[in-house]
Amino acid sequence: MKPDVIICLGKNLSVADAKEVMQARVNKAVSVFTKSKAKKMILSGGFYGDRYLSEAKYMWSLVGERIPPGRIILEEHSINTIENARFCRKIMDKIGFNSAVVVTSSWHLRRAGYIFTKTMEDKKLTFVPSGDRLKIFDYPLISLKESIALLFLRLKKSAY
Repeated sequence: MKPDVIICLGKNLSVADAKEVMQARVNKAVSVFTKSKAKKMILSGGFYGDRYLSEAKYMWSLVGERIPPGRIILEEHSINTIENARFCRKIMDKIGFNSAVVVTSSWHLRRAGYIFTKTMEDKKLTFVPSGDRLKIFDYPLISLKESIALLFLRLKKSAY
């Protein structure tokens, strides 16, 4: 079954590796979009870290001419993963979409998957890692950060 939409998650532009990470996410999202023949792609990310350029608009520049502009939706309001899920859900509900493939980094996939699944319980979701690579010395810290964030989300249960 082909998904209605591909959702590509951004990353804070002020972080050192943000552009490299978003390039990998966009490349994977474009590949999934092309193979799946989805109707639309949502590029999700607001003005966190750069008040003049949203993560979504930056990712749009990375898509280039690989996807027709009319098939891309910019979600420029979110500043974190919970808001990515909330705003993408609003877009999907407005258009009448019921299925999505969410593309993000492998190290972000567990937490993003948890948040999106809780936010979109009635939607059919698939999660795909972008394939970007962490530097070996970054992995322990990011892994710990993601695990703690996921633990807090599970304990809080009201973030959606």
